[in-house]
Amino acid sequence: MKYEVLASQGVVDEWRVEAVDYASEGECYLTIFSGPDAKQRAEEYAAVMNAAAVDHDVDVYIKTLKAIDPGASDDSYARLRDR
Repeated sequence: MKYEVLASQGVVDEWRVEAVDYASEGECYLTIFSGPDAKQRAEEYAAVMNAAAVDHDVDVYIKTLKAIDPGASDDSYARLRDR
């Protein structure tokens, strides 16, 4: 899976990080960054996620996702560990 940074169409200072998981059921992942330094934050996020994908280090994925959504339960990430 490769995470790509794209400018949002028609929205100023908004950047999208998109990925498609072709190894499973073609699930799509989208993260939107807006505001100050949005492009830089999107690029950093994509770099971390791409590095984790290369290393197949699920714990890096989970740590990154929890940083984005600290309210998520551990159960919501159980499927990632089962791969």
